[in-house]
Amino acid sequence: MLRLEVVLYLLASLVLAWIGGWFFVNGYVLSLGLDCAAWSALTVWILVRSVRAGFRAGAGGTEAP
Repeated sequence: MLRLEVVLYLLASLVLAWIGGWFFVNGYVLSLGLDCAAWSALTVWILVRSVRAGFRAGAGGTEAP
């Protein structure tokens, strides 16, 4: 089963891609750049959270008794 974060990321990506396409078609270059920056920030945030969660899960399993 997909995690809620993944589902929200996919939904946000779909919305940001649609908005970016609208900006591109209508010639709003600066807004398109800001949309791409928001998309990149969202991607990095999800990746960082996933890596941190993985480290926390891995560290919990390797503690000495």
